[in-house]
Amino acid sequence: AEGRRAADLEEELRVKVPAMQAKEDELRCAQREVEAARHLAEVRAVELGAWERRLALQDQELIDSRQAASEKASESSARDSARGASLEEDARERKREAAAAA
Repeated sequence: AEGRRAADLEEELRVKVPAMQAKEDELRCAQREVEAARHLAEVRAVELGAWERRLALQDQELIDSRQAASEKASESSARDSARGASLEEDARERKREAAAAA
């Protein structure tokens, strides 16, 4: 009876040990996949950070460009206003001269 029991246990071990080893192999494989996924996530996070910095830089460049264009337009408008005032003054001066000559 004990011999039969020992044989049954040996048979059970012969079946279960390879099955457990297969499960361990699956677990190691899953762990490698998790590590690979973590690494990929870290790489993607770095890439995302780089894109965010690029976009922030482009946003700032756009803001600076708009501000420069606005300043240039203001300066141009101020010059045009000054030129217009000068032309008006010239026209008044010519009218005075014409009135004085008449």
